[in-house]
Amino acid sequence: MMRKKAIKFEDLMLGFEYVGSGRPCEREAYLSLETGEIHYHSDLIDEPLPEDIDEVGKYIALPHKNDLDAGNSLVFRFIEKFMPEESGKVRQLFFRRGAFARFKDVLQRRALLTQWCEYEQKALEAALREWCRANQIEIGATQEL
Repeated sequence: MMRKKAIKFEDLMLGFEYVGSGRPCEREAYLSLETGEIHYHSDLIDEPLPEDIDEVGKYIALPHKNDLDAGNSLVFRFIEKFMPEESGKVRQLFFRRGAFARFKDVLQRRALLTQWCEYEQKALEAALREWCRANQIEIGATQEL
C-alpha cells in the first residue's frame, strides 16, 4: 500500500501563487501525490521536471487562479459588494493593459486597498481548499491510499 505524505497548505499556497503570478500556462507547479513535494517549471527555472511527471496518478498540476474563478471575476465580485457605484468605471479598466495597477490605484484613493488584499487572500485560500477537496488532496494529514 502506498503512503501519501502530508501536504502543508502553506506549500500548496506558495505553488498556487507562483502559477497565478504569471499568465495562464506561463508558469507551472506540480504536486507529487506520493511525496508532497511541489515541482516548479517556467522558462525562468532551469531545473527539469521529474521524468515521470506525466505518469497518471503521481502528480497533479496546481491550478492558475483563473481556473478557480479567482482572476478578474474576483475583482468584479469585490466591486459589486464594496463599491457598486464604481462598477462600470472599474470594468472599463479591464479592457486595457495594466488593469490591475489602475484598479489598485482606485482602491488606494478609496482607502480600500487593505480590504481588497484581505478579501483576495481569503477567496484564494477558500478556492484552493475547495480544489483540494475536489481532487481528494488532504491537507496536513497522512493518509493511506
